[in-house]
Amino acid sequence: MVLIRWVVTSVLLLVASAVYCDDAIERYADFCQSCHASQAQSTEEQHAVIAGPQLGGFSDAYIKEQLRNFKQGRRGAGTPGAVAMASAAKNLTDNDIKVLSNWAASQKSKRLLKFNYSEDDKGAELYKSQCRGCHSSLLGRMFTKSPKLTYLTADYIVSQLELFATGQRAVNSANKHQSKMQQVVESLSPKQMSHLASFIKQSQIR
Repeated sequence: MVLIRWVVTSVLLLVASAVYCDDAIERYADFCQSCHASQAQSTEEQHAVIAGPQLGGFSDAYIKEQLRNFKQGRRGAGTPGAVAMASAAKNLTDNDIKVLSNWAASQKSKRLLKFNYSEDDKGAELYKSQCRGCHSSLLGRMFTKSPKLTYLTADYIVSQLELFATGQRAVNSANKHQSKMQQVVESLSPKQMSHLASFIKQSQIR
């Protein structure tokens, strides 16, 4: 009898959890996709509104961390998109964040960047020495929990570099990703930042 009750209770909890998850996705999916459509950043029309990165292409854990950063005020300044995200995330529950992160990470994505390391390109040399190890290497990304950049547009990446440089973007704790990003942007001169931005923009797939 006890076993039967346990089984019934477990089934009911699983059903309730599934319903809650579906409810969270139903409430937020269309809203999220209005700025984060699969190819959101590849169209001029989307840039005219508030362009956000694709939902797919990033890990569940990374998306979850960023939603929490927006909700808790560590991100949410410097660009219209960041302000909009902070506003959108402020009322999310922990379960909403968990469900939406899992759903967002499962979405299809399109590659938007392809890095070509030409010789005598100062921007390419800077990317190889300062960025590639954490963002383009599988082991580097696993070790630092840094996102893969090829699913982002050049403009978005450059804007994030500027937010790190001005202290308008942070994370929950001083982990390796945050520390490295801060060290990189602080070490670059305005001219070097310009070279790096130029290289990243040239890497956009047309």
